[in-house]
Amino acid sequence: MTTTAEPRTPRRVDPRIAERRTAVTRTAGRRRLRVILVILALIALAGVGWVLTRSPLLDVDQIDVQGTERTSPADVLGAVGIDRGDPILYVDTGAATARVEALPWVSEASVSRRLPDRVVVRVEERIAAGWIRIDDETVAIVDGTGRVLEDDAPTSLYIPELRGVGSTTPVAGETLEDTAGAAVAASLPEQLLARVAAVSTDGDGTDVRIGLTAGGEVRLGDPDAVDVDDALAAAVAVLDSLGERVVAYVDVRVPSAPVVGPAPG
Repeated sequence: MTTTAEPRTPRRVDPRIAERRTAVTRTAGRRRLRVILVILALIALAGVGWVLTRSPLLDVDQIDVQGTERTSPADVLGAVGIDRGDPILYVDTGAATARVEALPWVSEASVSRRLPDRVVVRVEERIAAGWIRIDDETVAIVDGTGRVLEDDAPTSLYIPELRGVGSTTPVAGETLEDTAGAAVAASLPEQLLARVAAVSTDGDGTDVRIGLTAGGEVRLGDPDAVDVDDALAAAVAVLDSLGERVVAYVDVRVPSAPVVGPAPG
């Protein structure tokens, strides 16, 4: 005996539930569409940005060098390492600044962008404090830190000679073995600078003497053991009181109690 199954009557879905399901499906579809649109927009922006950064509109067309006197602009341009036509947004200003500051005469530098196409290099140069004789025609110029600024300058300079700075031949960009004399030369007040012929050290910086153009010397001693500014001020006061009289030495190792030596010879 065969049994015939009765057809199942489909369940009727509540219209409110059906409407809710439809709304959920539409919301999910709109969300997916928004995500796709955002991704496409980001891709488009990245592409536009990539094109713009390499556009001739944002290439380096001009490099300005400011503040140089003893350093040639050509040397600065060579050190900065930026060429006309480089994408300006990809210029590494930090690395360029470090390369410029490695130049012997440069104390501080800054490299900055000026959109759309200009790079500005500002330089602050070191101040010469003294010179060291290399031969009869040339000398090396040194700043107050003992850094050698030039190693082939002419001899006509209005700064004191430095003696006893070490046996190594000065090379531009390097630092002297004994920097005490250079530091003292950089500290000379104007009232004393015009009277100074040379600043000498004993090789280890513990005995500094200042040779005077009129004869005699100022004995400063160890710069680390005395207030250099006070000692130099005391030397100026004593020399002013002496007028044109020349003495063998003015000892200012104790600035508050300077000692004057006898007339030379």
